[in-house]
Amino acid sequence: MNLVSLSCPNCGATLQVNPELKQAQCNYCGNLFYMDDEVRHIQYDNAEGAGYMFEKGRQRAQAEYNSQQLYQRGTINFQQPVPQKKKMTWLWVLGWIFIFPVPLTILMLRNKELNAKARYIIIAVAWVAYLIIGIYGKVTNPETTTKQNGGTGIEQISLGYRSDLKISTGETISDQYIRIRIDYGTDLKPGDIEFISDNPSIAEVSFFGVKDASNPLSVTYYYEVKGVSAGETTIYAKSKVGDIVSEKRKVIVK
Repeated sequence: MNLVSLSCPNCGATLQVNPELKQAQCNYCGNLFYMDDEVRHIQYDNAEGAGYMFEKGRQRAQAEYNSQQLYQRGTINFQQPVPQKKKMTWLWVLGWIFIFPVPLTILMLRNKELNAKARYIIIAVAWVAYLIIGIYGKVTNPETTTKQNGGTGIEQISLGYRSDLKISTGETISDQYIRIRIDYGTDLKPGDIEFISDNPSIAEVSFFGVKDASNPLSVTYYYEVKGVSAGETTIYAKSKVGDIVSEKRKVIVK
């Protein structure tokens, strides 16, 4: 119940309120006023669905807030990285490789436990070994015989197939190939490579064609083998100039 005024609007006298009758009467002029308790009943359609949407919205808002807080903390941490010292290990490695004899020489000269003769011998051996490694150190391929190329630019010749080749008398096979490793810019021609049979009366071998010459550092040639008579022999390829020789391959003619 809501009282707007406790005085009579007509004469201004005090009103006497009766809550049970929901009315007020003026004691002076006798006017009677009815009171309104203003109770309102509101009915919501689909109240359960509205409550669900409200709760879902509240949870989404909470999740967005938490995500924003995490992002802000992450941004603050990112903007304040911990400085790290740069590693210069590669410099130490290069220095040790290129100036190894120098610190060894210094250590030997300062070492008083060894006599002078022994120290000088160790220093001399270290310097000689270092110079030999620097001048003659070279990785070799154990599967291929590689020698001086005579200025032809050919570095290595290797057979594509190395297993025994079995053919019949009078048969010719032309799908065999060799790989030739060359220096960059070398203009290799088919005549620069020779195909040799240790016994041409059993099997003959010769150049057949170019398989691939697109690689500036490697060329692939086909060669053909012809069975002449029954027996066994070996074939190989070599550079016409210089002494670059491939592996040998056994040929069995039936």
